Amino acid sequence: DNIFIKGDNIITSEITLPHSLKFYGIDGSKIRFASYLQANGNIFTYEGAIGSPVTFVFNNIEFRFAGEYALKINICESVDIIDCTFLFNGWNGQGIDMVLPESLTTYGYDSSKANLETNKNTNMSVGGAMQISNLNFIQIIGNTILNNFGSIRLLSCCRYGNGFITRNIISKNIESGIFFNKFNPIPNSTFGCFNFTVLMN
Repeated sequence: DNIFIKGDNIITSEITLPHSLKFYGIDGSKIRFASYLQANGNIFTYEGAIGSPVTFVFNNIEFRFAGEYALKINICESVDIIDCTFLFNGWNGQGIDMVLPESLTTYGYDSSKANLETNKNTNMSVGGAMQISNLNFIQIIGNTILNNFGSIRLLSCCRYGNGFITRNIISKNIESGIFFNKFNPIPNSTFGCFNFTVLMN
């Protein structure tokens, strides 16, 4: 099914995806919480079963203010995330400067671990732009990912397929720009990610 997104769409709780869907946004389209709160949860979430043929497409949509992840998808066949924007997911953008050293009440790259933990407790949550896990095919192309806690997090992906990550602008996020690891625990925590092409990010 195709869903066309128009305008500024404010949600009050996370949306559980029921089956394969393709989301296409008209320029300027948004799906977001009203403001950042640590308790907001994910924007879109999907939890599949082993062998699931489900596929998702997200194209030209802005995602903001998730308390966890804007997109959190586990166990499906494929995901395409193309020309989307991710802002202030898992972080409200306050309390720490990603470029400058510490100054007065704003922490910086030279702040102590204790101070950064204090900031995390008040301004951040465990989340970010996307966490995608246990699928065979993925394309992450042409996205803008700014001022999130985490950015692209991929777990146990593409063992039997392939992935492309290219032309993304990833800047001023707290954690790694592109993170590969194994999914833990089930369905299979013995392998990480395979068969990825990563260039021009």
